[in-house]
Amino acid sequence: YIYHPTFIIWVKDTLKDRQQVKVFVDLALTSCEESDFNISRITSLRSVCNNLAPLIFDVHPKCNYKEFMLFFDDVIHQIVDLENFLETFKEASNLLHIWKHLELTHSSVGKSTIQELTDILEVGYFEVNHENENSDDCIHLILQNSAISRTYNLEKLRDLQSKIALIKAEST
Repeated sequence: YIYHPTFIIWVKDTLKDRQQVKVFVDLALTSCEESDFNISRITSLRSVCNNLAPLIFDVHPKCNYKEFMLFFDDVIHQIVDLENFLETFKEASNLLHIWKHLELTHSSVGKSTIQELTDILEVGYFEVNHENENSDDCIHLILQNSAISRTYNLEKLRDLQSKIALIKAEST
C-alpha cells in the first residue's frame, strides 16, 4: 500500500467508489483483446480494488490510528492468500500507465451506458401492457428503488442497445 501511493491515489481520485471500479472494469473487459493475459490484468485490478476498498474509499483523512486499524482488519480478513495478493497488487500497480490510458479512452457515454446496464440488472423489471397497440408503448423497462426511478419504452431500449453496440465496435 505504502510502496505504490500513486496507484492508490489514482484509484481513489479517478474511480471514486466501488461502483465506479465495477464500471471501469466492465468497460476494460469490453475493450480488451480477449487474451488470457489481458483479462488477467484487468481481473487483478478488480481484485486489488475490491480487497483494498475499505482503505481506499472508506478511510477519511482525519481518522485516527484505532479507526484506521479497524479498516485494515477488514482488509486483512478479506485477503485469503496474502502472498498472492501482494504479487497481484504489485502487478496492478505497475500497470498504472495502462489504467490511465483506458480511463482516457473510455468516453463518458460509455461509462454512463455501463452504469445504466448495471442499474437495469440490479433493479430493473419489465411491465407489459397488452391493451396498447403501439409497439413502443406496450413494453416498459422500469428501474425503481430509493436512488433510481426511470422508465424505458421500447425506443429507449433500442437506443441503449445501439450505444452498447457502438461501445463494443469502438473496443474492437
